[in-house]
Amino acid sequence: MKTVTALFGLLLSTASYAVASPLNSDAILYSQASENLEGWKGGHEGGSIIDRLRNEKMFSRFVEVIEKERGLRDDLENRDRQTTVFAPTNEAFERLEKEMGAAGKGDNQRMGEMLRYHICPDMELRMDDMVSGTVLPTGLKLRDLDDRHQRIRVFRFHGDVWLNMRARVHKKGMDAENGRIFAIDRVLMMPHHAREMLYMVPTETSTFLAGAERTGVSHLMREERGITIFAPSNEAWNRLGFENLRYLFSCVGQKHEGERRGAKHGRDEDHEMKCQGMHDLRKILMYHMGRDVAWSTDMMEKHDMRMRTMHGNNEISIEAKQRRGRDRMECKGHNRVCDPRMFNFIINDGEARIAFTDVLARNGDIHMIDDVLIPRDVNLPYDRLN
Repeated sequence: MKTVTALFGLLLSTASYAVASPLNSDAILYSQASENLEGWKGGHEGGSIIDRLRNEKMFSRFVEVIEKERGLRDDLENRDRQTTVFAPTNEAFERLEKEMGAAGKGDNQRMGEMLRYHICPDMELRMDDMVSGTVLPTGLKLRDLDDRHQRIRVFRFHGDVWLNMRARVHKKGMDAENGRIFAIDRVLMMPHHAREMLYMVPTETSTFLAGAERTGVSHLMREERGITIFAPSNEAWNRLGFENLRYLFSCVGQKHEGERRGAKHGRDEDHEMKCQGMHDLRKILMYHMGRDVAWSTDMMEKHDMRMRTMHGNNEISIEAKQRRGRDRMECKGHNRVCDPRMFNFIINDGEARIAFTDVLARNGDIHMIDDVLIPRDVNLPYDRLN
């Protein structure tokens, strides 16, 4: 699992448009906007967030699109509500236009979603609050998330803060009477649905995805709203052992349940072969798909939680256990940000642990786990490898 963090960092950076990820540059961590963000001093002048943005020429493109969203503009003028805004610079919009070409032009709904994805309502964040691995709730509410708010994931590298491993946050914020503004050098793009997010890292997730395609459940990762996937790595699947994997993924040598569909038409549709092993594989996969969204912040806030899976009424337990030697952290309340690195996330009393939290998806969340969960009604024919 040594490469999991690096690989999923890459995944998040390419979540929207692979053609222009900051990781494609040799200067990934130290790229500078031509508008010279380092020269921007932030500030503590008065005025609302929208007032401060209007007064900075480097945000003129951002202000231009905000002005078209009246409700959002009014929210940023509201002095009774504290808000954090991650404001793309003009150069960030120029980069976006090069990435997208003609795509998205005139799409008002998409533009409205994009704007709200840069705003964290009811939070006045400082740089110290943005710890690596934290997920920040935004103003973007999605039906695909069962009407919950989409998140932004924070990364830190060499002292720099990155959002979704795509946009670098300038270290100096700009204060306003109703919150704080941080300049970012790229426009944040929303994640794809869960299946596509997993396909972006095939070296870690190909076995899980092959099983989903084989058993006909992969569409759930695209179509279900408000889903959490606990995805075992390829290494975790390998620890089941060769004989168990052959039993689960191939019907060769097993008693078939009826004819293969398609055989009458001369097609060899092996993925539709039915046998006990494939039934068990389907149960296992469905057992890794939760019927609700659970970001790491939810787990840390509740400490102990249970989640119903798509495998009948079977549940899994998730414990956010604080690491030894740390004072107990409470993750509730206004502007409270917890550090997920201070917790171990344990599933089913130790059956598996989360190795990488919060691979954001448009319709849910994905956590990479270090072992395959086996539901009670599945009996593998062979012992697992140690």
